[in-house]
Amino acid sequence: MVKTEQLIAAKVVEFLESSKCYLDADLRLDYVCYSLGTNRTYASRAIKTIAPSFNALINGYRIRHAIGILKEHPFMPFETLSSQSGFNNRRTFYQAFKLETGKTPSDFRHSMFENGILAGK
Repeated sequence: MVKTEQLIAAKVVEFLESSKCYLDADLRLDYVCYSLGTNRTYASRAIKTIAPSFNALINGYRIRHAIGILKEHPFMPFETLSSQSGFNNRRTFYQAFKLETGKTPSDFRHSMFENGILAGK
């Protein structure tokens, strides 16, 4: 069963990265399962081998996407950044951002300036 879970997990990751469906605020596990031709039970088990849950996996992708945008557009309002990254609301975005990075979006942006990540922009 472990090899099956690893295969499904790899397919989930490949699908998320190629389709960028995590940017859809209404993304559901059922859509991913349907797209991959698998069921919720198998997909959930497989996802738990790489992340605590489907939501945690998706939020990780969304936050990495948000960080990429933030590097290109450091003064983008967080409300806009949140929606462009697939979040339904700013509160969920803030919670996921802090969980993923250990910092609030504001603190993260400030540290980007302090560390020279945005130098030359």
